[in-house]
Amino acid sequence: MTTRSRFANPPADRRILQMFHRMPETAEERRRMYEQLKAAGFGGLVTNVAFHEYLESEEHWQEFLDGVEQARQHGFWLWLYDEEGYPSGLAGGLTLCDHPEYQAEGVGYYHVDGTGEISLTVPDGVPIYACLCPLEEGEPVLPGESVEVRDPAEVVVQTPGADYRLMVFSRQYLYEGTHAAANVHQHRPYINMLDDRAVNRFVELTYDAYEKRVSEGLGDALSDVFAAVFTDEPSLQGGYLVDGGQTAPVIAWSYDLEEWYRKSYHEELLPLLPYLFEGQGEEQTRVRCWFYNLVSELLAERYGGTLQGWCQERGLASSGHLLLEESLVAHVYYYGDYMRSARRQDWPGIDVLSSRGVGAQARESATPLGMLEPIPLHAKLLGSVAELVGAPRVMSETSDHVQRVRSQEPVTDEEILGTIGWQYVLGVNTLTSYYRQGWQTDDDDAPAHDWPFINTYVGRLGEMLVGSRWAGEIAVYYPIATAWSTFIPQKATVYERAEPAECLAVDDLFRDVSKQLVLSNLDYTLLDSPAFATGPREADWWRRDPASIKYLVLPLARVVPRRVMMAIYQFWRAGGKVLAVGARPEIEAETGQPGIVAQMGSLMFAEPDEVRTLPNGGRSVLVSDVATLTRALHGWGASEVKLLTEDTTIVHTIRRGDGRTFVMLFNYGEARQRFVVKVPMSRVEIWDPVTADVAPWPQEAGELIALDLEPYRALFLREG
Repeated sequence: MTTRSRFANPPADRRILQMFHRMPETAEERRRMYEQLKAAGFGGLVTNVAFHEYLESEEHWQEFLDGVEQARQHGFWLWLYDEEGYPSGLAGGLTLCDHPEYQAEGVGYYHVDGTGEISLTVPDGVPIYACLCPLEEGEPVLPGESVEVRDPAEVVVQTPGADYRLMVFSRQYLYEGTHAAANVHQHRPYINMLDDRAVNRFVELTYDAYEKRVSEGLGDALSDVFAAVFTDEPSLQGGYLVDGGQTAPVIAWSYDLEEWYRKSYHEELLPLLPYLFEGQGEEQTRVRCWFYNLVSELLAERYGGTLQGWCQERGLASSGHLLLEESLVAHVYYYGDYMRSARRQDWPGIDVLSSRGVGAQARESATPLGMLEPIPLHAKLLGSVAELVGAPRVMSETSDHVQRVRSQEPVTDEEILGTIGWQYVLGVNTLTSYYRQGWQTDDDDAPAHDWPFINTYVGRLGEMLVGSRWAGEIAVYYPIATAWSTFIPQKATVYERAEPAECLAVDDLFRDVSKQLVLSNLDYTLLDSPAFATGPREADWWRRDPASIKYLVLPLARVVPRRVMMAIYQFWRAGGKVLAVGARPEIEAETGQPGIVAQMGSLMFAEPDEVRTLPNGGRSVLVSDVATLTRALHGWGASEVKLLTEDTTIVHTIRRGDGRTFVMLFNYGEARQRFVVKVPMSRVEIWDPVTADVAPWPQEAGELIALDLEPYRALFLREG
């Protein structure tokens, strides 16, 4: 329970954890480091056995165990890092030793057009399917006629006349151009996360080894020493990050994917491969939604589920973060459905690699993919996942990495506070740090930050937020099925955004909706398809104590599973307000046809901006842009927290913890803000994480609270 004394002096598990990847060699060196960390106010460490001779050096294992024991004696809160660098899964390369078949793989798409005899030399992998499609106005007519592959190196066919496209689909290992060949740690082949054998091998080599070493070396269970295990940026590798010699666009694959597809959908997968790479239409929608739904399920279960199950059996939390959380297009490449994978972490997380761009730049866009944005919207994404699974913590790995590798001006304390403040108001409540400490570098010009203040301040934010639950009224639907339906993988890098315009439009609108809701002080949570009831007779899915959803936003949600559409319709009929942006729901994800989704969509939505109202207060409207969306929400009375001062740089979130509602306010601007706010509480206490002061707002002063907030600082209004 948050008390004034805990708020003033937050415990270790609310403060920042510094990431260290090798313990100092001697006890004296470790003692000095720990005392420096303690004096700087850090709460603990995320650490591992040394990278050199990873998992195999007895000397390094002893250093690790001695260092961990000393850290415990200093009262540090400890997490275990599960890899030699990143991405996690390789066990420092040992996972693939003697098992090269566990390497990440996919199916690449090659094609050539022609008349008469057509031949195609396959530059990589082994062909598993080929077909010949007639061309109409330059586009293939699918699904085409299958072609026997006699020579795996070259496929030759004779066309019956006119123009045809020969398509060849080759099963191949993935490396060139992928994250495995583009990260800043080490370039080497990566495992196939869809392969349960590879993941189990990784767990055996790493997780089991740590358990055995800690038990034998310290006489303790792993959970007596560590609170959580941090896994770092695992992914399916299919979205290229650099032009590194990749030969084809690819989809994810595994040794048993065909079998799983057959069991799940009673249909053969190979003849459907053309629909994953060519064209847009009813059959493409169906096949893509089925395929990526299956990939999402298998991946979430085989990687995240395996790690989570291992950790939970031993009283540990699984945590860490995935790759490119910021983009829906990246979600499809790397996870199928990002939220489904993130649900399999006990304490889901993100990374934030830049500590610049706060202040007035918050309203600007940094990159088309949403990376390095001043507003870390992926904090809201993972905060929403935490709400869906009841996770008490959301972790962020935060640093000034971009500023350091690009030799930019060092970040200031104010920029660090602004970077952290944005994350905490959007859902993060636990911080792990790659900020360089003075004793980690020989650079005499390294910036000296006021870590005692930063750590105490962050600890106070965490003390209020850890274990609390979001308590707002607005939900935004995660439109991953619409992204699937139009997605076609590319040989170009994800940064080039060569995917179909229809797919990019979903990505862009989803990000813009999220951003403008935040800046308009319309606090929201995200709901994925599993968050909805499975049928119209289920319990009210919108009552998510302490939240009670009253407004549901559908950003370009053209393609929706039937059960989700029925739940949305049920919500509207029960008095809910539904706002579709850019398009109404009109296609079933299961069939690619209009069906019940179009029927219910037409009942709910008329022409753009025409509101349909039910006698019990249910409302629905189709709006064409985000500005109209925010105006409609404000006009309909959305958000119990009312910011009554215009043109401020104040944002908020409303939560409930320890049985009390509270509002967190954050000033993201460079200037001091004086403003008036109205909150849904009769008695209000003001909790200041800068000073630790707690003061009641005088009831005689009325329900409008006048506040003064310095740049990049936060404040809590808590129910008294």
